[in-house]
Amino acid sequence: MTDQELKSKLAAYTREKLNIVAKKLTIKKYRRGTKQELVERVLAEAKRSQITKAMSVSPWDRIHHHLFGWSSVIGLILTVLSVFGYLSQKQNPGNQVADNAPTSRVSALTSPSPTPNASPSETPVVSATLPTDRPAHQVASYISHAEALYNAGKYQEAISWCDKALRIDPQNQRASILKSRIERTTTILRSDR
Repeated sequence: MTDQELKSKLAAYTREKLNIVAKKLTIKKYRRGTKQELVERVLAEAKRSQITKAMSVSPWDRIHHHLFGWSSVIGLILTVLSVFGYLSQKQNPGNQVADNAPTSRVSALTSPSPTPNASPSETPVVSATLPTDRPAHQVASYISHAEALYNAGKYQEAISWCDKALRIDPQNQRASILKSRIERTTTILRSDR
């Protein structure tokens, strides 16, 4: 195959296919410039035998980077969804937590069947909890519990949980802000009476 025939074959390739050939030939910065400039660079920087070999573009060469790209996007989406699921679970606890220890919710074990005349609030919820040994996790757990109590209107209990968090981490802004918000709320409620 002559240089002219090789040049005309390369010129007939799509830019995508030409990029694959240039990548196989390890031509640097092959995505820059026009298609014609890339054809010239391929001819100048590679041997004819290498070019001929690189011109056999398989379907895998065309789609593998798309597959890896999509798998990365799917992995990122799943990560984001799991983080949001974790955060929403922390903000909206489904079962009650004991007041005496920092805990990490594992699962609801059992819920005794209610008696026919019992209201849902009288039905106790039993939860499995594990003590946590990491201070940062304890602080986050305390603050989440305080937020849940605040949202339930139990302001004094919420303040005590903020205080517990601030005893471990006195510089924690989230706990300080929440405590200030709760104190403002209680002040407003007292002034309305």
